[in-house]
Amino acid sequence: MERGIVVLDDTIFERLRDVDVVVFDKTGTLTTGEMDIVDVNASDEALSDAAALERLAAHPAAAAIVAAVDSTAGDASTAQIDTGNTDHAGVTPDCREVCDFRTHATGVSGAVEGREVLVGNLDLFAEQGWTVTAAIQKQAREAREFGRLPDVIGFDGQTDGSSWSATTHGKGG
Repeated sequence: MERGIVVLDDTIFERLRDVDVVVFDKTGTLTTGEMDIVDVNASDEALSDAAALERLAAHPAAAAIVAAVDSTAGDASTAQIDTGNTDHAGVTPDCREVCDFRTHATGVSGAVEGREVLVGNLDLFAEQGWTVTAAIQKQAREAREFGRLPDVIGFDGQTDGSSWSATTHGKGG
């Protein structure tokens, strides 16, 4: 084995962006990579803001939150990136405009409708110096104990109590 890793939790794969091949032995579990949101503790507005950012991300958890929001909003809320062009022809009225979008190893950030938004795991919030309530920390720990991927939503430097957790569709391997 030239360069092996031990996977202690699912966030290791988020940090391995340059990996082209992953090999599992007979005790590993392969998944489809598709995720479902299984627990939500957030307002519709918080989820809509999170989905606006996640539409621009390339992660299975991002696709899950977008799908969950779209299924409740009837596919009407779409994100637009502000490129400096003020002509937004064809944008739906409930469009969530996104500026300054950035991807991080453990989440995404940007401004949605002029408000700074951070979506990701607790490590991202710590890295960015954002305040996370004890209740959200507890929810994230409990979700991880159940094998779920917890994500937190924050606005303007702190969490507001919004979170969700996702799980993957598994295929035995």
